[in-house]
Amino acid sequence: MVLGASFDTVEEQKAFADKEDFPFLLLSDPERTVGELYGVTRAPDNDCNLSGVPDECELDQNDCDQNGVPDECQPDCDGDLIPDSCETDCNVNGVPDDCDIAKGSSEDCDANGVPDECDLADGGADCNGNGVLDVCDIQGDDFDDCNANGVPDECDLGLVGGGEAIAVSFEDFLGSDQ
Repeated sequence: MVLGASFDTVEEQKAFADKEDFPFLLLSDPERTVGELYGVTRAPDNDCNLSGVPDECELDQNDCDQNGVPDECQPDCDGDLIPDSCETDCNVNGVPDDCDIAKGSSEDCDANGVPDECDLADGGADCNGNGVLDVCDIQGDDFDDCNANGVPDECDLGLVGGGEAIAVSFEDFLGSDQ
């Protein structure tokens, strides 16, 4: 014999069984007596955080996205107690920026908490057009910044695009105050 048990009422179970043509006997345990004996519990449908207060009574201060679900009952990829739906997602991929960066699906070479692709989309400096922020180019081993102005030397010298240098005096290259 196969039995199914749930915390639903007899009426709810009957409606389910009729709708789904469910062939098994269903036991109703709305007081959770049997469930607790077997260590199986579920939050009541209107108290997802088990606070003892109906969800709708907690929403004034606890529903950042106004979706009718208390914040602590929503997905939170980084455990910062802010639901994913309330965090910034600059690249609109459905993953909060901090989680994108933490799991490595987005780079953040300048450690500003914003994925590099979003910095670039917002006009971040990429003087050589290689799709990498200048600050990241300089942090890597491929680009120098001898005058520490935050611009790769190849851009200071005009060696980008067609690869032709422009004439620059040594003083202008280093800056007039050096």
